[in-house]
Amino acid sequence: MPIEIVEGSPRFHSQIPRFVLDSGEGINRAILGRNPESFLSSVYRKKHGYYSYRRSFIAECDGKKAAGCIFALDYAIIKREYIHEIFIHLSHPIVLLRQMKSLLDAEQIIKSVGAGDCYVTHLAVLPEYRSQGLGARLLDKTTDFYRDRGCVRLLLDVDTDNEGGIRFYRRYGLSMIQERAVVIGRNRFHLTRMGMNI
Repeated sequence: MPIEIVEGSPRFHSQIPRFVLDSGEGINRAILGRNPESFLSSVYRKKHGYYSYRRSFIAECDGKKAAGCIFALDYAIIKREYIHEIFIHLSHPIVLLRQMKSLLDAEQIIKSVGAGDCYVTHLAVLPEYRSQGLGARLLDKTTDFYRDRGCVRLLLDVDTDNEGGIRFYRRYGLSMIQERAVVIGRNRFHLTRMGMNI
């Protein structure tokens, strides 16, 4: 069955947590807490927020299964929805106040996105669907979408130890911009910022 790249839809809500966690489990658990699955499944169905279905594209298999997923934001979305995002986290019953510090720490990553930038927050493909070009197709769809919104540069951060991910992004055309350490809660993560003109 062919795999299509489609716009995100609330119907994928139960499958989304796996993709977000697979895109960087350590850092995403530090940001979202110990049990992020319920939170992610819930907020994906909302029209607003960084984890909204409207911020994603899905590699859809058999008309119902997600084989891959990408989330991306641009400067306008980040600026417009930042406060809304904080309220989403505060209003969700599983997010504790102590988790808010980690969420605010994570904002340092997003806040570095400028006008004209598209920022990929998450990209993951299920293991059984890898090496079929789905990651590149998801990036293509995202780049086209945000280029039409006026973006001129694609940015993302990848764990510096993720050699396979860095190789993949280099093959796609992204270059390394900088390496940096980011502290989220009590955890330190080493990230490599990569980017390309679109």
